[in-house]
Amino acid sequence: KINPLLSKSRMGLACRIFLETQLRSSKKIFSLLEQYLVLVSVGTIADIMPMHNENRQMIKYGISQLSKGEGHYGINSLINSDKVNTKSISWGVAPLLNTPGRFGETDLTVNFFLEKDRNIIAELTSEIQKLNRERKKIVSEIIGRVKEKISKEGSSFFGNIYLYHDDNIVDGLAGLVANRIADELKKPVIVATGDSDTGLLKGSGRSPGGFNFFNYVEPFADHFEKLGGHAQAFGFTIKRERLNEITAKISKLIGDEIKIDHNVKIDCLIEIDEINTALLDRLELLEPYGKSNEEPLFFTQNADISSFTSFGSENKHGKYLFKNGITAIGWNIAAEMSEIFTNNIKPDILFRIERNTYLNRTNPRIIIVDLKF
Repeated sequence: KINPLLSKSRMGLACRIFLETQLRSSKKIFSLLEQYLVLVSVGTIADIMPMHNENRQMIKYGISQLSKGEGHYGINSLINSDKVNTKSISWGVAPLLNTPGRFGETDLTVNFFLEKDRNIIAELTSEIQKLNRERKKIVSEIIGRVKEKISKEGSSFFGNIYLYHDDNIVDGLAGLVANRIADELKKPVIVATGDSDTGLLKGSGRSPGGFNFFNYVEPFADHFEKLGGHAQAFGFTIKRERLNEITAKISKLIGDEIKIDHNVKIDCLIEIDEINTALLDRLELLEPYGKSNEEPLFFTQNADISSFTSFGSENKHGKYLFKNGITAIGWNIAAEMSEIFTNNIKPDILFRIERNTYLNRTNPRIIIVDLKF
């Protein structure tokens, strides 16, 4: 019972002390907060929110809970790697749980989070994984069609903007397709698909590098039925007959020169021999990684490669082995890596370092970002 003669400031302090005491003494409340922090962590990582201040603290605590196998059972079951971090969540959990919504089957994800029965969660997970495999297949097929269309017709239909319209694309996949094409063409991309119920077009826009695409789209907001987004990504609904007209106007506003920053900031120049498990342990002090706190980017010069092998679907991926036993993985650049090795070139490599566990042994592994020589 608080003395009414206490000043307002002292009463406020007394209330805060009382509430804090109740929170810390109640195992039930604290347990509930721990469980919710796991969900907060996954949501914050999935939405690519800035990794600093309170976001960083909540994610760090949420990941520590997942590392102990606590929190949400379903989320724990989706993490395949031995080490729980922002990468295992952003690559293994978030895309999977986003997939049902892309196909209009949000009940799958809702039930996944609400269900308590582990057997039912396993069944829901199996359904979501099946849908996710289908999503990957569909997106891959669409990208193949886009590349074929570009090779036949050229890549620029509206000045600096590439527009791809296909009524057969599921609108929930438009953003993924636009993102892949933007990375491929290194230019802004708009992907649109038809809505059979309304006769309108829905779609997404994406841009590579640091180019603020939305800055040039927003002035034409009145021409869209719906429009929302941020610097490099946006979604829209528009009348079918207005799509080409608005795209042309946006392109005209952008002008002939698009300033896309392809430069990257290198955090450290390092020798391959300096990469070891002790370095991995020190790098973990910088986690959790994410927006505004990206993984360190390393650079090495004149790398001496011992061997090269290709792997994966159609052997698109490559692996270098260095004399100290460190391996370097290059996703979708096997041809370039093979040419460098065959010609006995010692390349300069831009890369990140990750922890790789195989047969209960953990070693550092290089993930190639770019190759120069």
